[in-house]
Amino acid sequence: MRAITLHPEWAAAVVHLGKWVENRTWKPPESVIGQRVAIHAGRRVRDLPRMVQVARSVGLEVSQEGSRVVSGGVEVPIVLSSIVACVTLGGVVTDAPSGWAVPGSFHWLLDDITPIVPVPITGRLGLWEIPE
Repeated sequence: MRAITLHPEWAAAVVHLGKWVENRTWKPPESVIGQRVAIHAGRRVRDLPRMVQVARSVGLEVSQEGSRVVSGGVEVPIVLSSIVACVTLGGVVTDAPSGWAVPGSFHWLLDDITPIVPVPITGRLGLWEIPE
């Protein structure tokens, strides 16, 4: 199975906040479309305030309290250096109708998002194979 590493705050948005678009500067290989892909949370949070701002722009009641994110009174866990979900890569477009979509990016459409118990593992750049 292949995996893609996201900054931990964006991986948390996929798992807990309904983010169904992943923004990339490159298209995935055609062979991956329709396949299951693991979502890996990277080792370092980069821009938590931006993730909270985008979540609010899509209509979520989200707040940041220091290094914590709270949605609907419940803390959103931000996991580091772990696989946190499996998704089906439903396709790639440049005009996804979502507030999560960044203009000018390729929008990877994440379907059938299935959270899992986090599996600690070091990530890599690009799409990478999960070792046995």
